[in-house]
Amino acid sequence: MPDVKRSIKFQKEQREIYVKLIDILNYNGDNTFTLVDVDYNAELQQKIMDLKPDVAKYFSVKSTRWMQPDCVRPYMGIIRHVLGQFGKYLISTTGSGTMPDGSVKRTTKFTIM
Repeated sequence: MPDVKRSIKFQKEQREIYVKLIDILNYNGDNTFTLVDVDYNAELQQKIMDLKPDVAKYFSVKSTRWMQPDCVRPYMGIIRHVLGQFGKYLISTTGSGTMPDGSVKRTTKFTIM
């Protein structure tokens, strides 16, 4: 008997993870976030990384780069992977973000579409 695809078998669980991720990223209320905000916010990174075991369990993650231990920004891989499974993607534009020390830095602004 063939194994059922994870996208069919775990639809409810995948939807719950997707909603959690959107709730984490939608801190501005407009479906945007900046790379500098994610890079310098350890709490935000940890919330996303806490989803990793569930993503590995309920999504097809064979041969994904963000699962490798040497990945630089695994949280971005999780974001892209989960959004991609729901037909969403990130539009990147150049913007500015505030650093933890208060200075303004050029960064990438992502919009979830």
